Amino acid sequence: MVDFGSLLNKAKDFARKNPTKVRDGLTKAEDTISSKTGGKYDSQIHSAGDQVEKQLGVDPQQADKPAPDAGTQSGDTQGSN
Repeated sequence: MVDFGSLLNKAKDFARKNPTKVRDGLTKAEDTISSKTGGKYDSQIHSAGDQVEKQLGVDPQQADKPAPDAGTQSGDTQGSN
């Protein structure tokens, strides 16, 4: 069975390290859906994209900048007990 918690954690980690890629992907998805629906649901589509960003921890204002610790590996901060 699929461990959705693990998948979500991996997605959040990717989003934290690659906010620009996540934002670009969401924008493309929003644009595709909007064109398929003739722009009829633009506000709902945009709102859904914002919610995905929120769930993944992507700050729209920070989408063009990597997280400050994005270059560290998960083992780098352990051992400081």
